[in-house]
Formats: sequence, structure tokens, C-alpha cells
Amino acid sequence: MLNDSEYKSIFPIRPLIENFWVFFLFGMPLGITGGAIAKLDMDTNTISQLMLEPISTGYFLIIHLFSATSIAACSIYAHKKGKDAIDCQIVCAFFLPIASNGLSIGAIIAGSMLGLGIGFQIAQALFGYIAPKTIFNCISISLSLIFFTVSLGIFYTAMLFREPGPRIRSAWRKLARLSP
Repeated sequence: MLNDSEYKSIFPIRPLIENFWVFFLFGMPLGITGGAIAKLDMDTNTISQLMLEPISTGYFLIIHLFSATSIAACSIYAHKKGKDAIDCQIVCAFFLPIASNGLSIGAIIAGSMLGLGIGFQIAQALFGYIAPKTIFNCISISLSLIFFTVSLGIFYTAMLFREPGPRIRSAWRKLARLSP
């Protein structure tokens, strides 16, 4: 069984926030530059490739589909044996790193899309070229992924322990404080 300090490292929140912030800062200048390049009628292929590089929602969904079903199956098996799923070696060695990677990908995509949306908004104000629907789509995808990523983190925590209530409340308190 994990003690409190070991539990806190299962899905650390700070790296997710850092991933979000870094890729937000990556996306915003790209959105502004993309708007300027499009306004000048220059070739946008290179900048488009840079914009889409960190964004692989298909990869994000595949990873979470695999890790969610795997952790849920291990959880059902472990709970029938009277154990927590976190005590299973395969969960800690294989499925948790995959789930953690998936949460990081969610934060990366959400940050990139929010950065692009805000960058496009700035480009719209400066150059008047970006369609409002593009801006709305980027921001809405970002907010959807933030909600989905947080929900998946809660789901994983609930699946790992037989009595996850206090752990989930602790995770929400920690998320609200945004502390490391």
C-alpha cells in the first residue's frame, strides 16, 4: 500500500501545468506569425506544420482508450482479490506511465490550442485576417481537453484505489492550490 508521499507522485499536477504553459507560449507566437504570413499571402505550409506538430488528438485518444480500459480491467481484477489496483506490479510498471504520458499529451495539446487561439485573436486584431470560427475552435478544443484531461486523472485515481474518495478530494484541493 502506498503512503501519502508516494501517492502524491502518481499523477503530479505541476508537470501538467508546466506542459500546458510551455506549449501555450509555443502556440501564441505561432498564431500571430501565422496570421501575419497569411495576411501577406506568403506560403503557409511551414508555419502550418509547426502549428500542428505537438497536436495529435488521435494519439491522445488512443493512449487514453488503451490505458483507461487496461487500468479499469486491472482494477476490477484487483478489487475482486481485495487489493488496490495500484498494488499490482503491471499497473505501476506499465499502465501508469502510459496514463501519465496521456495526461501530459492532453496538457500539451490544450496549451498549444489555447496559445494558437489567443495568438490568432491577436493576429485578428493586428492584421484582420483570421476567421473568428478558427479562433473559437482553437479555444473550445483547448477547454474541452482541459476538462477531459482532469476527468481522466480523476478516473484513473478512482480506478487505482478501492476507496478513492479521500484521495480524489486531496487531489482536487491540490489542484485548486496549484502547488507542487
